[in-house]
Amino acid sequence: METVINLKTTITQFWKNYLIKYTEVADVAKVSEAHGVGYWTLNKIRQGTGNISNEKNQKAIEALVKTAIENAEIRRSNIDDDISEMTENVSNLLK
Repeated sequence: METVINLKTTITQFWKNYLIKYTEVADVAKVSEAHGVGYWTLNKIRQGTGNISNEKNQKAIEALVKTAIENAEIRRSNIDDDISEMTENVSNLLK
């Protein structure tokens, strides 16, 4: 079932926070190019200051959300690896 979005509104504070936390300038640029949306348009939507306005922007912001989720999963994987490595090497703390 497809979600119906009010195109005349901004994204929620919830998504703004996560998009800022888990996406970077390069992500916005890549998604904007892939979806034919202006970089500044998508970035304003990401920051919660611009309305979604049309279906093209909606598809772009949905793609950016997927990128944020992927980035968060990569961070989690890296953190898990770091924790394992630190735990294994705790006895090697001092020279």
